Amino acid sequence: IHSEQPKGSKLTAEALRRELTAEALRRRGLQNLTKSDNINMGKIFSEIRNGGICMNNNFNNNFNGGQQNYVPQAASVNKKLIIAVAVLSAVLVLVAGFALGMIFGNFNEEEAAPEKTSESSQQTPENIQEGVSAPDTDKINEPSVSQPESSAQTSDSVIRLGNYIGSDYKFAQTQIETLGLTVKKIEYEYSETVPQDAVIRQSPAANTELKKNDKVTLTVSKGKDTTVKLENLEGLSLSEAQAWLTENGLGVKINRKNYLEEPADKVTEQSPAAGKKLKKDDTVTLTVSDGMDFTGVPLGCSQLVYVAGSGGTSAVMRLYNYQGGKWVYQNFTVDAVVGEAGISSVYGEAYRSTPKGCFKLGEILTTANTTPRTIIVEDTTSPYYNCIVDSGNMDGDPIGSRLSSGRNNALIFIQHNGDGHGNGTIKGNGSSITICGCNEGLKPTWGCIDITASNMNTLIDLLDYSRNPYILTE
Repeated sequence: IHSEQPKGSKLTAEALRRELTAEALRRRGLQNLTKSDNINMGKIFSEIRNGGICMNNNFNNNFNGGQQNYVPQAASVNKKLIIAVAVLSAVLVLVAGFALGMIFGNFNEEEAAPEKTSESSQQTPENIQEGVSAPDTDKINEPSVSQPESSAQTSDSVIRLGNYIGSDYKFAQTQIETLGLTVKKIEYEYSETVPQDAVIRQSPAANTELKKNDKVTLTVSKGKDTTVKLENLEGLSLSEAQAWLTENGLGVKINRKNYLEEPADKVTEQSPAAGKKLKKDDTVTLTVSDGMDFTGVPLGCSQLVYVAGSGGTSAVMRLYNYQGGKWVYQNFTVDAVVGEAGISSVYGEAYRSTPKGCFKLGEILTTANTTPRTIIVEDTTSPYYNCIVDSGNMDGDPIGSRLSSGRNNALIFIQHNGDGHGNGTIKGNGSSITICGCNEGLKPTWGCIDITASNMNTLIDLLDYSRNPYILTE
């Protein structure tokens, strides 16, 4: 500026300030500083001193106002004054330089601050300020089960296994395989606490050091066990079985079947078998005894001795009571023998077969209600044919069966041919057909049904003549 201004020229304070400011900024590389920026006048004065520009005191004191005269000083100045001015200028330069350094240093730091802020703009748990929401990491790291810390490869050949317990097993499998390890197998089990598809256990444990291609086993939750282990329902009554199935949320299908020996409404079979695990609302099929559906039994009969032959002389005797609309087995089953010709619808005096059919049971003959003379007449010519009589009242020695012979302990008269007292008797249709309690070994008969003496005692105890008992042979 000094070289460009002629001596005695006038320069306004505003123009001088612009010129000086522009020069100072050029020296500092701040040419683009705007007018609105605050420039400390100390910088301008420093630049003036450094540039060898001199101003009188009047300029210094009134720089910011009005027109001022710029008058370069004459060269013939007192030497001492020049030295004093030089010393003073040096001091002022030092002071102004220090001030400018402080100002521009602060200015540069302010410019750099936004860059620093940009570098730390990402939120982390360490720099999140109070009142500022952090990212929703639960949504970022779906699935919602806890994710493990990443496995760390501690060297080129050693891999530290992470903790995958609680993590989704697919996530865990992917992470493990990414590390160069192998998921050997995935085992499943129920858990009351670990959600379905989350890892319950891992083997090896977390932080175990492994090598590439080593194997890892994961145990994965199947969630809560909502299955039902089916109990053994066989032998229960239908009502008991249905109550258990309903309590455990299972359905039931019932198949009824006739059984010789199973009580009515007893569960005899089940499907699936006991021990099978079922889901809620699964159906269990029960086979339930419907007792025996006997045909040919007359109305009014509610107790039945049932004799089933095998096709030969062997047979089985069972006892049933009719109750609740069904024939109910009475837990009485014994071996029996029948006539030499088996059980047949063809019977009579000459056939030696046991009559086939359903017949009313007559009197029970024991030593308590008979005498040695009591006989069942077998003589077809006798007026007492197939009748129970006292032989003392008959002429001669009639032919017939006598309890007093000692072979049997009791006889039960079968009314297959009359009632034993002359009513309904047909000559030649057979006589003395009874259930015999044998004191000796069982042998084929001429038509009677023989059981052991002890079984006879049990049968007599079970018979209830108020039920109008019959015998059915087939």
